[in-house]
Parts: sequence; C-alpha cells; structure tokens
Amino acid sequence: MERSLVYLVSTLIIGKIACAVNECRTPQFIEIDSLSLIQCSFRDDVYSVLWYKLIKFTRGDAFLTLVNTKKSGEGFLSGEFDIYPNGSLIIQNVSMKHEGTYRVDMLKNPSSGPETFFVTVYVFVPTFSRVPVIDNCANKRETCLQVLNNTSEISCTIKDARLAIPLIWMLRAGDGDRNISSRLSIKNGTHPFFTSRATVTDAFVYSRALILLVCQANDPSGLLQKTESLALIQGNDETLPNALPKPVLARRNTRLELDCTDISISYLVWQVKKNQESVFKTLFHAVFVGDHFHNLLNDDYQLQNHSSVVVEDVKVHHEGIYRCISSNAFEDDVNMYEVVVFVYPDPTYPVVDGCNHQQYCVLEVPLEGSLACTVKGIRPQVQLDITEVFERSSNVLQFYDKTITVKDHGDTSDVLLTSKYRCHSVTESRLTVECKVVGTNIEELHLSTKFDLLFLHGAESTTDENVSFDDHRYWITVIVSTVIHVFCLMIGLLIGKVNNVNCFNLNSSLQKNQEKKIDLLRKKNDKSCGKYVSLLLKSDMNFSS
Repeated sequence: MERSLVYLVSTLIIGKIACAVNECRTPQFIEIDSLSLIQCSFRDDVYSVLWYKLIKFTRGDAFLTLVNTKKSGEGFLSGEFDIYPNGSLIIQNVSMKHEGTYRVDMLKNPSSGPETFFVTVYVFVPTFSRVPVIDNCANKRETCLQVLNNTSEISCTIKDARLAIPLIWMLRAGDGDRNISSRLSIKNGTHPFFTSRATVTDAFVYSRALILLVCQANDPSGLLQKTESLALIQGNDETLPNALPKPVLARRNTRLELDCTDISISYLVWQVKKNQESVFKTLFHAVFVGDHFHNLLNDDYQLQNHSSVVVEDVKVHHEGIYRCISSNAFEDDVNMYEVVVFVYPDPTYPVVDGCNHQQYCVLEVPLEGSLACTVKGIRPQVQLDITEVFERSSNVLQFYDKTITVKDHGDTSDVLLTSKYRCHSVTESRLTVECKVVGTNIEELHLSTKFDLLFLHGAESTTDENVSFDDHRYWITVIVSTVIHVFCLMIGLLIGKVNNVNCFNLNSSLQKNQEKKIDLLRKKNDKSCGKYVSLLLKSDMNFSS
C-alpha cells in the first residue's frame, strides 16, 4: 500500500505540472491489489468530467462524475472510485475487472460540447517485468556482460504479461542486426498472465571471443516500457585466441595508458588479474554500436579513444596482468600486458658506507677488510653485487662472504649488501670497484655506484680472519726488501768516505811539490827564470787535471 501511495502522489504531482494541455494518455498500467490512478490532466477551470467503462464497445451510464467540483455517481457512492480535481480516476483496490477501455468526457462550460478521450488500461502483477529480462543480468536497464563456454545457453524472459509477447534473439554488429537461432516458449500462468522465454543454444556462431546479443520483444499493444535488452557475451579462456603478456614498466605516481587493438571494433572488455589472483576481473565493458554505452566498474580507470585504458596516477596496487578482448562480431583480437610498477630508491643510487657521494669516492683501506652498500625504498625487491670494474686474468682483488639483508616496508624495501675483500698484490695501490643492482630485468633500475679503493700497505686488517699463507709471504718479502735497502745504503756511504780521503791526500802532495819547485827557482838569478817558472806551473796544472 505504501508503494501505491507514493506512486499515486508522484503521478498527481506530475499531472498537476503537465495540466496546461487537456489530455489522457494511453495505454496505462495499474497494479493488481493496489491503490492506483488512471491519469488525466485537465485544467482546474473545467466545468465537468465524466468517466465511462466501455463494455463490448458500448457506453453505459457514467459511473463517476465531477460537475463544478461536486462528485457523484455509482462508483463514487460505493467507494470503489474517486476522482482528483484534475480529472484523474482513482481506483481504491485494483482487480482484473478494472482492465479495459475507458471513455472520458470533459466539458469546459455547461453550454459547450464534450471533448472525448479514450484510455486503455492494463492490470499487471508485481512480477511483470515490463522489459525483456536476460538471465543473470542484475541490471535490467543496461547492457550486461556474461562469460559463456561453447555449450552454454542464454535465455531472456517476460514474466506475467497480460498478453502473450513473442521474443527473438539477434546478433548486433556495426552494420546491423543478424538472425541467430533460438527457441521460444510461451506459458499461460494465473489470472490469466503469460510468460514468454527465448533461449539461444549456440551463441558463438560468428565469433568465439565477444559478441553482442539482443533479445527483442514483439509488443504491438505497448505493454512494455522497453522492447529489447542487450547482453555482451564473452568466451571463456578456452575459446579466446591465445595471447602472451607484453611487459610494461610503470613508474609509481606517473600516467599509464594501455592500447586495446588496431582493428575496427564494435565492443570490448577490459579485465585485470592482480598478483596472487587466479581469475580475471572485469574493469569495464563498452559497446560502440547504436547508442554508445560503457559500464565502468572501477573509478581508478578511464576509457579513452574508444579502446585505451588509462590510469592517471599509478600505484603499486595497479600491478597485474591486463587483458583487452575486442571484436566487431566477425574479427576478434586479444591483447595482454603484464604491468610492473617500479619505484626508484632514495637516493637513486647504491650508497656505499664511508663515502661522501657529493663527489667521487676514494676509500683508504687495508689490504683486507669489509665493504657495505645499500639501496633504500626500491621496488621491486632486487639484489646487490660488488665487483672490480676492470676484469683481470689474475684474481688480484677477491670478494667473498657476501650477505644480502632485506628490510620490507610494504610497497618498497631496503636492500643491504655486506662483503669481505682481500687484495693479493703488493704492487697495486688503487683499484676501482662497483656496487650495482642485479636480479632484475628492469633496465631503469640497473643502478650502480663506482668508487676507488686506495690500499694502505702495512695497515692493520679490518677483519678478524687469521693471517693466511699469502699474508706471511707478503710480510717476509717486505722485511727482506727493507734489509737489502739498508745494507746497500751502508756500503754506498762507506765507499763514498774512502774516495773523499784519497782525493784529499793527492791534492796536498801536489801542492807541496809545486811550492818546493818555486823556492828552488827563486834562488837562481838567471834572466830566464820567469819563463821557466811559467812553463813548470803549466805542466803541473796539466798533471793535476
């Protein structure tokens, strides 16, 4: 009864708004066992309204009249009927006898002739759908999506109609509708009401991937509000064309767009299978035939250019395998994408312990010790490795006991690598090494940091390892080399001292001989003494040199 009252009030309001034109629309439907209204819209200034029930095309006396705002008639006096000021007929409790054709005479004034209107009234039960209903389609007003296999059937029904309404199935494509085989059954129910049902046994006559089926009703009496319903039928995984996922990398907080197909399409379905899920879930389906329609089931996604799916702000939960199934009823296409969301670490490079990454890093280290590097806030989880940059035929620098530690932060993780090292050369003083991201095929995450190790020979090791045989050999070599250098230095100093003494004695002897010769020549008062002295000095100087 509450539903009937709401319907009655809303109908009267609409009638009041629309009463600028005198009319009674036809046909009209009233629900059995309810308070219902047969609506007319007459202006308030009309003089009289008379209601008649036609029986076998003849008119009896008016069962309800409204003359100058005064109500009368057998129907009014019995309480079965009432009338609204705008001329609409109120039926207090609808039964099957109220179905039929009514005549309404309206007089604008006492001296004018009547304007006559005819209204066909149908009684329906609450189960009357008034639209063809496709099985498993919850929303009767929109195109629904169903997944079927090769042997599945699909049916549509009109239940408890006052008249028998035939149904047929059609295939709808861009160039029009095509017949498709179906079987029809019409059963007579109670009151009397009829139930019509049409069933398709082989839906995939034209396409095994995606087709648009239409259930159409032949309703010349106008009982239905809508004469056709649509269902988009998708083949299951066994019937769909094979497709391999194409890898797609999407950086978090950026825009992602996935194309569906290059063919001309009439309808499509976008689906996604998230990580750890075993089946695809539909994001939306769209029909581009007739009145365009698309049903978006997730606000994260948008449909653009009639086929592409767009995510404006990619998050980690958008990872998964995406599938687009498209068709024009005669040509199918299936495209799949494996979307991986990655996140750059912060900072965007491996951080080496002990390095100031504002400039190229050089670490002063002993010949044996340990190193560590880290990437923070990265996705997906990766591995780290540390190696010498320039490969050598001999293992000069050895890395061992590498350990990876991962700290999970939900969407991202921190990865720490620690490794011990040992330098086996006493001649190498500086080597270039690299900490790099490994264990991922994401090229954007192939990050690395290069730095130099400056070896401090003789410095104590930073590890607790026992000294190996190679270490003994190194220290013996250092000690022997030091002794040899000291010995050679002492011999050199000794030889240098002896040479200096001999040279001093030789110079002193020459000087004494020259002085004796000069004294001897001075004693001679010979005129040629000066010349002789000069020659003698010259010869002595040559001897000295």
